[in-house]
Amino acid sequence: MTFKKLFTPLLFFIVCFKVSAQLSGDNYPVQAHVHINGPGSLKLSEYFSSSTRLGVDLILKDLTKSSLEVYLSWELEGLGLGVQAGSMPGFMPGSFITLTRGSIKKLSGPDLRAYFQPGMISAWGLSEQVIYHGKLPEGFKDFCLFN
Repeated sequence: MTFKKLFTPLLFFIVCFKVSAQLSGDNYPVQAHVHINGPGSLKLSEYFSSSTRLGVDLILKDLTKSSLEVYLSWELEGLGLGVQAGSMPGFMPGSFITLTRGSIKKLSGPDLRAYFQPGMISAWGLSEQVIYHGKLPEGFKDFCLFN
């Protein structure tokens, strides 16, 4: 198996994760960790169909707040591929994610599905249907979640 075939799907989720409900200088009140289980996939929808494939842990770091409500946005960029996608501008999910001081909020693929539904995706270089239901082009991609 070639290096490209082995690592291209895994590099799909090179994650730069910035989650914040408010900015406080360079110190973000929310810390996030993303983990992918199993081999990577070029199909975005596969990450949200299983509760074990994709995981996100959110931690409220701001000790002055007992709880905080947040929501996420996302962006995907195919480096050198002319492909970009992300949350529809102004998109807010039906409910916020409530974080409690001192506790880890664990989210899985199905918990994040609302952010990746057709109709909630802005796309450039590929159609929304290809991004959600088809295969993404092979190559390096940056995937970011943020608030």
